Amino acid sequence: MFAFNDHSIVKKVVSFLPRVGVDGRYGLPQQRRTSLASPKQ
Repeated sequence: MFAFNDHSIVKKVVSFLPRVGVDGRYGLPQQRRTSLASPKQ
């Protein structure tokens, strides 16, 4: 799912997401979603 090697980094990113808003996590712009999503897609 994520392109991070450590799950700790993923947890940190997930911790910051709620600050932006839970809705923003699922409704992020295409550019931002690409950053969080794995480059495989």
